[in-house]
Amino acid sequence: MMKPYFECEHGIVYNASAETLLNEIKSDLIVTSPPYGTLRKYKGFEFDLGKIAHGVKTCLSDGGTCVWVVA
Repeated sequence: MMKPYFECEHGIVYNASAETLLNEIKSDLIVTSPPYGTLRKYKGFEFDLGKIAHGVKTCLSDGGTCVWVVA
């Protein structure tokens, strides 16, 4: 299991690759702001938005909430 970056009574914060983390956790709340459009290659990293969206759907608990920040 991935080690939390920060943990308190209100929740856990992870600092990790979304593609890795989303395969390891189950969550009631996901907040993300991945690069978009031409920024899919960002500072040497590439993002597969389809894989990230599928991972969010897979790890989000029934009735959970996803906050997907755009622009």
